[in-house]
Amino acid sequence: DPALPTIHEFVDFACPKCRDVFETKLDSVKTAFVATGRANLVVRAYPIPRLMRGMHASEAVFCAGAIGGRDGFEFLQQRLYLTQPEWRFLRDPTPAFRQAANDADLDAGAFEECLARDVTAPLMIADTRLGATLGAGGTPTFVFVGPDAEEPADLFYGSEPMTRFEAALTRTLTSTESE
Repeated sequence: DPALPTIHEFVDFACPKCRDVFETKLDSVKTAFVATGRANLVVRAYPIPRLMRGMHASEAVFCAGAIGGRDGFEFLQQRLYLTQPEWRFLRDPTPAFRQAANDADLDAGAFEECLARDVTAPLMIADTRLGATLGAGGTPTFVFVGPDAEEPADLFYGSEPMTRFEAALTRTLTSTESE
């Protein structure tokens, strides 16, 4: 909803801290802000080069979304976070990503073509640039932006208590009203 503030979550699917936030905090954020119609939540790729596998994992998750919509995206996002210790240090984690896509009942040919043609690379590059522009210094970073705002109203890195999320949303709404 363009009339709502947006919480941009910049993640690297190979990042252990991102996995921790996904497992311990993301459902609460969705319940408190998205399900209640108070904010949008957009997951953005922000792969950290030193983790090496983050770009490939982002590509797999975004391809799943391109093929299977929100359900495909969320299935692969969850699967890759939950199995991160198994694929994160593999020389080639692609077979694990293919298996996850297969388990999600995604069209195997379309998934393979998406990966081979780097179909989602422009989106991931755009997300990475946006993260850098908005001040993301690592992952996970949460950036709160009001509707039609060019600058973030708030930003923080890592796992924070829900009171910090609430304060950030309040600050975002306040800055939107004063513009």
